[in-house]
Amino acid sequence: MVNNIQKLVEDLLQRDQQRSYYASRELIARGRDSVDVLVSMLPTATDQQRWRIIHVLSKIADPRAIPAIIDCLHSSSPAIQAMAAQFLGEMQSDMAVEPLVQLLRTSPNNNSIVWIIQALGKLRSSRAVESLIYIVRTTESEAIRYTAIEALGMIGDPQAACVIEPYVNHQSHHVRNRAEQALRTLNL
Repeated sequence: MVNNIQKLVEDLLQRDQQRSYYASRELIARGRDSVDVLVSMLPTATDQQRWRIIHVLSKIADPRAIPAIIDCLHSSSPAIQAMAAQFLGEMQSDMAVEPLVQLLRTSPNNNSIVWIIQALGKLRSSRAVESLIYIVRTTESEAIRYTAIEALGMIGDPQAACVIEPYVNHQSHHVRNRAEQALRTLNL
């Protein structure tokens, strides 16, 4: 069976879209049996291949993949960072909090930052609050600001309220709506 899974993973990584699609469906159907082979391919895969592997692993949702996906946060590709952050947020693994917070502090890419912030909100860890508050206060991007406000609301730490409150009067309706919702969530 491992040889068959190995062949499916090789097909997944091919440029032929039809073969890759079929292999993806088969690997997802085989679920847990596919995880070890998929994880073993991540370190040597190209970014496009890595994206496909993470996609399949996200559909299988096996916690054994979490350490390998955390390693993918170190990719130079914002798409891989975003995909890894999405996976980790969905898996709600406490071991992902620190690597995500660290990436939030160091990532220069606004596209992956939004996904990192969303993942931290889903993880609901108070260890992310300080970094999220810093983002709310310092970012120039409204999308990043309202995503961080939303994440702070999801986490539910009352210390975030004083940072969120001024944004209920923000000119952007996106920021304003997220601030109002976050404060409702915090029961303020």
